[in-house]
Amino acid sequence: MQSYPGDTNLVSYMDNLKERMRYIRGLFEKVRDNPLILIRRFWFPGFFNQKNLLTTLVQDVARRQNVSFESLMMTYRILDEKEKPLTDLQAEKKSIYYVTGLYLFGAKWNHQSKAIVELFPEEPLGSIIPFIEVKIRTVDQI
Repeated sequence: MQSYPGDTNLVSYMDNLKERMRYIRGLFEKVRDNPLILIRRFWFPGFFNQKNLLTTLVQDVARRQNVSFESLMMTYRILDEKEKPLTDLQAEKKSIYYVTGLYLFGAKWNHQSKAIVELFPEEPLGSIIPFIEVKIRTVDQI
């Protein structure tokens, strides 16, 4: 049996596993209740293999646009502090997905410099990265 890597105690690991299961169950329920729903926002830590999630997003765009997988490229950017993600319908038209839930230990995201910076000693040990916009488009659109 395999699981995602964990470096916490068993109680914290089980709490995190329950949270992941609730998230995945919620996704299934959304699709079950409305098969045509557009899911464009993903809680990244909720997935066992995040690389497979990103590959699946590229495959989805390739099928919808009827282009080859190899002709697509993924770019990303971290949204500004006050910037809100597009609605699901707007994001679908632009082949955009949003990822959230990434946590930085020992660092934080600086909106002004758009870079990861060190923490000052009096600051908390980490911070959550804001929404990440993942845009998938053909190489010739770049």
